[in-house]
Amino acid sequence: MLIKLRCSKCMRKVSAEDDLLGKKVLCPACNSVIPLPSPQFGFGKQIKGYAIEQWLGAGNCGEVYLAKQIAMNRHVALKVMKASEDLIEEDKKRFLQEAQILAQLNHPNIVPVYDAGSAEDCHYMAMGYVNGQTLEEVIKETQSLKEVDALKLTLKLVQGLRYAWDEFGILHRDIKPANIMINQNHDIKIMDMGIAKNTHQDANITQTSHLVGTPYFMSTEQAQAHQDLDFRTDLYSVGCTLYNMIVGDVPFKGGTIMEIMEHKFADKVVPPKELRPYISKSTDKLILEMIASNKDKRPKSYDDLEAKLEKCLRVAEKRKQVSDDNKQSKVIKAVVIPLVLIIVILVIVLAL
Repeated sequence: MLIKLRCSKCMRKVSAEDDLLGKKVLCPACNSVIPLPSPQFGFGKQIKGYAIEQWLGAGNCGEVYLAKQIAMNRHVALKVMKASEDLIEEDKKRFLQEAQILAQLNHPNIVPVYDAGSAEDCHYMAMGYVNGQTLEEVIKETQSLKEVDALKLTLKLVQGLRYAWDEFGILHRDIKPANIMINQNHDIKIMDMGIAKNTHQDANITQTSHLVGTPYFMSTEQAQAHQDLDFRTDLYSVGCTLYNMIVGDVPFKGGTIMEIMEHKFADKVVPPKELRPYISKSTDKLILEMIASNKDKRPKSYDDLEAKLEKCLRVAEKRKQVSDDNKQSKVIKAVVIPLVLIIVILVIVLAL
């Protein structure tokens, strides 16, 4: 089975065949060592009507394959968790929970789930296949995104999260660039709802016994394991993601998780405008507001957040237009003026 992945250092696409699986290869672009995975299932393996074609990746709850749903003749992303004696009941519950949560959601910015179940040797979930890159990969390739592009992506991200919250009371709790896919039409798809929480249900149904989320993007109240989380915890993670898009780095850094959290609680962050002076003051202000340690200082609602994002986008687009006009004016001056001088000189010479 063909394996396709990217070098974590230079983001070059790398492919390998069956005989190299589980071994290490050198990146053809930067010579970095790339450990290749050893997938649980090979090409052609069928799981309840899904034929595996390609390994896509691995996560905490199993592996993801590109597969064909034979009955519907369509490609899907098949998430598979191998059944074993080592598999704890909590992992099974979370896997089923993800399928149940995603099955409720129908939004263009959220990856849909089509089917889920159990086979003899695994539990599986069939999801929409997104042909594209994660936002994390895009940021690594480009170093940082333009302000206008970052704000447009953030608006789409917020619209998907708002739908989940307004319609179902669902929080994602792990928003980060690695969980956001960008397809070939530059639309975003939110992935990995495995640790999402439905606040309308009994907390015992969705609560896990360990801290969930990613330290760099996790809100302060989530880090303290508060049970009364609301939309502002996802909003915080969106703010960290927007910072990451524009700056090319995370807002809070540290050598340990504890150090990262200390910086978060102290609001110890370098304003994005200090690192990217070209961005507008309004975008700089909004990002800092979104990642405030005190959730009461963040935007009060999704209406409030969307209005501020749209205002920032209008400002950024206007600034971009002025910049483009100035560049065009400079080009015209650089080309037209010398051309006029040449014509004048030719006219004078011919008149002699």
